[in-house]
Amino acid sequence: MKKHLWAYYGRKLAVFALSVLVLSALVFFLSRMTPTDPLLAYYGDRTEKMTAAENDQARARLGLDQPVAVQYLRWLKGALRGDFGISYKYKQSVTAVIGKRMGNTLILGGLGFGFFKFSHLVYKTVQ
Repeated sequence: MKKHLWAYYGRKLAVFALSVLVLSALVFFLSRMTPTDPLLAYYGDRTEKMTAAENDQARARLGLDQPVAVQYLRWLKGALRGDFGISYKYKQSVTAVIGKRMGNTLILGGLGFGFFKFSHLVYKTVQ
């Protein structure tokens, strides 16, 4: 019985890990397919005033000079260590950006969950 339980949870964990991997790759590659250049998102209007050499140097500094697959693998390696890189929009670590918004997210999620449970209880009571 215990072997079956371990196998069951092992399969669930493998499916979860594969789903996270596929979803992260999909989001990463789709974000690179948008017309907005990550360099423009990071430096803003200053990119228009950069020389070609400065542009190349900035791309190399942010790792944007590598193929997208290499960028993803480098990001994935860091993400497995808890380093999700830097936000091009906010120019700080992604972990810090998420951390600042986590409280409000938990409040909204909790309220939504509470509302769902309450409405489900009311619905069951009415029937």
